[in-house]
Amino acid sequence: MVVFVSLFLTTWFAALPEATLAAIVTVAVSGMVRLEKFRQLLHSYRTDFILSGLAFVAVLTLEAMEALLLSVICSLVVLIWRSCQINLAVLGRVDDRFEFVDTSLNPDAQTFPGLLMVRPSTGLFFANAEEFRQAIVLEVQKSATSVKAILIDLSATNDLDAPSADAITGLIGDLQVHQLVVLLTRVSESVRSKLLRARGYLEGNVEFYASNAEALICYLYSDKQFDNIDKIIKSGTNAVRGLASVYREPPRLGAGFNG
Repeated sequence: MVVFVSLFLTTWFAALPEATLAAIVTVAVSGMVRLEKFRQLLHSYRTDFILSGLAFVAVLTLEAMEALLLSVICSLVVLIWRSCQINLAVLGRVDDRFEFVDTSLNPDAQTFPGLLMVRPSTGLFFANAEEFRQAIVLEVQKSATSVKAILIDLSATNDLDAPSADAITGLIGDLQVHQLVVLLTRVSESVRSKLLRARGYLEGNVEFYASNAEALICYLYSDKQFDNIDKIIKSGTNAVRGLASVYREPPRLGAGFNG
């Protein structure tokens, strides 16, 4: 209908005053404005609420293309700003599971003497790589116990640019100067190959692991923490038994799990 009117009936509207045309457009698009969505954004996503309000005001006060361009630019600025914020989670192991969670949100998660486990919340690139490097150094300095090894979970990073690769290899070099072992886990093949190309000596001095549990057990074995290894193996056995019980008696859809 819109296409038909635009192609064949526009001449009928040419003599209408602009105010009348504006009223027609307002009535046509009023159904697209959902106030409940604005209320949801206000309570849950303040930044998105501000962006949507800015776009709404821009459409009312500027030309359509100018308003669209302003909205896109503001959204890109916010996206870049969010990507630059590094939230470095210090990890701990959930009891009876091979799951690693943020200790600030789960204070009961188990940590291990001499090992600092961290995971950046976002992928690394040129704008946040140096902040990531400084954040890890800060965590090492404020650790309550002496740090012997650092486990870095890079699962959030799918690729690296030159500045981020240099920042990571520089960080590894700094840590190794202080006799700290670096364990890189959940590293994609692209990231691993670029790290090795950035600094060829990494392959001999840095250990790559497919999972956090694998790296943890290797560290505990080298540090002779055999009691902790036994506990992890027992918890793994319990986790497998739990999965087996789910297989025998599958839960109803929608029932969910606690924890």
